Amino acid sequence: MSSESTTSEISYTLCDSEGFPRDSTFYYDYKTFLVEGTLFKFPVNILAIESPIFRDMLELPPTSTLQGSTDDTPIRLDSVLKDDFRQLLRVLSPPRRFKEPTPILTFSQWTSVLKLADMWCMDDIKTHAVLNMERLSDIDPVDKVVALKTTTSIMIDPPEQQPASPSSDGAPQAFPNPSPTPTSTYPRNFSFYFDYRTFLVEETLFRFPINLLAQESPVFRDMMEIPTSSTQEGLTDDDPIRLDGVLHDDFVQLLTILAPPQRFKQPVPSLSFSEWTSVLKLADMWCMDAIREHAIMTMNQIEGVDPVEKLVVARTYRVDSWLPPSLDAIIRRSQDWSEYDVERLGLSTVLKLVALRDRLQPRSRNGYAISWDIAPGRQEIPDSVSFQSVIKENLSDLITDNPIVKEEFLDTETPSNGKQSILKKKKNKGKYTKEQPPLPSLNGVPADNALPSPSSGTPAYPRNFSFYFDYRTFLVEGTLFRFPLNLLAQESTVFKDMNDIPAPSQEGLTADNPIRLDGVLHDDFVQLLTILAPPQRFKQPVPTLSFSEWTSILKLADMWCMNAIREHAISTMKDIPNVDPVDKVVVAKRYGVDAWLPSSLDAIIRRSQAWSEHDVERLGLSTVLKLVALRDRLQPVHGRHGLSWEIASARQEVPSSVNFQSIIEAELSEFKCT
Repeated sequence: MSSESTTSEISYTLCDSEGFPRDSTFYYDYKTFLVEGTLFKFPVNILAIESPIFRDMLELPPTSTLQGSTDDTPIRLDSVLKDDFRQLLRVLSPPRRFKEPTPILTFSQWTSVLKLADMWCMDDIKTHAVLNMERLSDIDPVDKVVALKTTTSIMIDPPEQQPASPSSDGAPQAFPNPSPTPTSTYPRNFSFYFDYRTFLVEETLFRFPINLLAQESPVFRDMMEIPTSSTQEGLTDDDPIRLDGVLHDDFVQLLTILAPPQRFKQPVPSLSFSEWTSVLKLADMWCMDAIREHAIMTMNQIEGVDPVEKLVVARTYRVDSWLPPSLDAIIRRSQDWSEYDVERLGLSTVLKLVALRDRLQPRSRNGYAISWDIAPGRQEIPDSVSFQSVIKENLSDLITDNPIVKEEFLDTETPSNGKQSILKKKKNKGKYTKEQPPLPSLNGVPADNALPSPSSGTPAYPRNFSFYFDYRTFLVEGTLFRFPLNLLAQESTVFKDMNDIPAPSQEGLTADNPIRLDGVLHDDFVQLLTILAPPQRFKQPVPTLSFSEWTSILKLADMWCMNAIREHAISTMKDIPNVDPVDKVVVAKRYGVDAWLPSSLDAIIRRSQAWSEHDVERLGLSTVLKLVALRDRLQPVHGRHGLSWEIASARQEVPSSVNFQSIIEAELSEFKCT
């Protein structure tokens, strides 16, 4: 053991056989003291901070003495009165700071403190005691003179020095008693007999009174009821009580509240909301009901707390009374939503709060909100109001080539084999090119050796390419199709190249050897063939397809470089009415139809429909939050020509006079106080 003393504190480092470090703040080196036939157990390092006499004790090699380590070998403080020692310990380390104020001692009790502080050279405590004694009123001046004369008599008229011996004149014994007295003969002072145990938390040792923990927690109370003979856990550093799953910093904050040292010097700790959360976390875990309630009360009074953080704590630890005011503060704040908010609160909660905020209607005059109303539903903004110019200015990153949608949500279905096309779309001055497929029948790419080599016996007749249909069999998702390869080749350079590559394979000529279009969906292929070659055209009009069906066509046209079909699909899809603008944005970003983006984003902002988790799934959280922020800046303006809309420079903070708590409790039942 090494010791380093300063004017205010002593720091020393100890490591046990396993090499765990000891927490310098909450590792108390408890020793047992015998005072007037009563045992006290108290940290000698706290006494050593104040007294050089006890400091010298710490400098003794740990192997040189066992004194004070057990109740059978206490440190004998002869000539010290039990009541004097009790008062000194009250000043040095009152337990449970959060419950007890600084102790108010009488003049007689402060005299006891002064007496021992003077005896053991505790100069700071002596000064502190004198100051407190001088402030007391209605004191018999004779008592005051006697007290001061007694405590200064050593300096004025020192008594005859006693021969140096262990445990004499109040000095702590430096060596073990030759014949230890059995513990059972001494009563224990339960106010200051701390049953210290060693705890291991995240590879750091703590030594702390288990009885202080047991006062608050039935978990630790049950531990104390286990007979000590049945387990040695926690009695030594080599066998600590392991608190698995407990964070070091959380445990530190709890101990700070339970037993801060030297109350007379330090004020009640001013913990942050985060630090109090650590206290609440462990108090909740260990059923410390009184500490839990005190933490909740104190945390509720802390100002400037992020309402999102407060809401998370309220839901985690069931502080229902915080829910409505925290949600109300979130809705009224001027700060935009962030992905971190969604991460902490959950997407479902954020979308519900966004929907409530969307119903807020400021009544403005000359551009300033003068009052606020809460509509029964989100307002739809008429088509006559367009925000496309604002979108281009504020959301430029959403209408560029950088994708804003998550790839995994682009297609409603995924091929059973999970493969992706080896055909990659390349932008080159607005034109689409292809990469030559390396293998036949792989990942949506038809075989490049589909045409058989002409046999030597085949007559060299010319073919009418308008009505000579070279039918081939295709296998798509376990279903056979038979369709003219040349119709596909007219539109796609991929299929056209097949005709130019002679190959010995008979692939596609029979149902037994089809051209396998792996990675292509059955329904997508059906829609493409519907457009390419509708049968009996003279009887049937051109098929009217839905937006979803046209998306299937666009998907394969984009994959196989069918540029004419791609442009036709885009032109047709643009004019289809009543299309979900979210679907349109997803398709536009996936297939590079940038012209759709401003109008589609504008429609999303103007619609009355609230945001859904499916919207976030398709567009991505970042995109949705940007659109939410822009929508939050909308404000209706009532002018002489009627109602109009404008976009403010920033989201407005709603004054506290507007209260959403009743609506929150009425419409968001999961946040209702119980």
